[in-house]
Formats: sequence, structure tokens, C-alpha cells
Amino acid sequence: MERDEFYQTVEQRAELADREDAVDATRAVVRTLGEQLETDDAQRLHGELPEGIGDELTEGSDDERLSGEEFNQRIEKRATRVDTGDAETVAVAVVTTLLEHVDETERERLLERLEAFGYDELLEDIEAIDAG
Repeated sequence: MERDEFYQTVEQRAELADREDAVDATRAVVRTLGEQLETDDAQRLHGELPEGIGDELTEGSDDERLSGEEFNQRIEKRATRVDTGDAETVAVAVVTTLLEHVDETERERLLERLEAFGYDELLEDIEAIDAG
């Protein structure tokens, strides 16, 4: 899946208005996620994503820990084009699309990290999409 397809999938899953909103949402989620990953994890994920998508992963990777609420608040703050009244919906759309682009090892590693962060609601929504 190329970059345009990535954004189209995010746009559809999050029910966004257009591609620009999908780009904005993707950047907000990927940057926030990247801040919580160790540098090696962020770099591995970056290498498996379409050009330009993973750049934000490595911009601020510092293994930061945010609660689920703080994660969503940071997404809301960063998504300047998108009305993220439900930032979790945006996060789920981006993360599930991201998971479709990485190999099984990286997928499992990221899911384990999300579980370790305590993002149970996010993981439940991801599992629902995977099952559906």
C-alpha cells in the first residue's frame, strides 16, 4: 500500500472530510506514538512505512510514557486541521492502518508496547477492526 492509499484508509476509517485531514491526523498520531517508543523501535517501524508516513516516528522518539488520556489529548493538540472530538477514533484509524504496513514481528512488538502503555481501549478497538 502506497502513501496515498494509507491516507485514504485513514480518511475512511476515521470518517474525515478529506485527504488533508487524514495527513494531519496521521502526523499527529504518528508523532505522539513515536515519542513513546524507544529509538530502535521507532526506526524499525519507520523503515517499513510508505515514504513520508513514518518520518514523525523518529522526530521525537524518547521513550516517553503517556496515559491513554494524555495520548489522546496530545493528538487533539497536534491535529490542527481535524476536529478530534474523539481522538481515540483517529488514533485507532492511524494505528490499524500502520499495523497493516509492518511485518508480523513489528506488528506484535508494537501491540505489546501499546499493551504495556495501558492503552486497553485502543487495543480493544484495534482488535475489533482486525476481527471485522
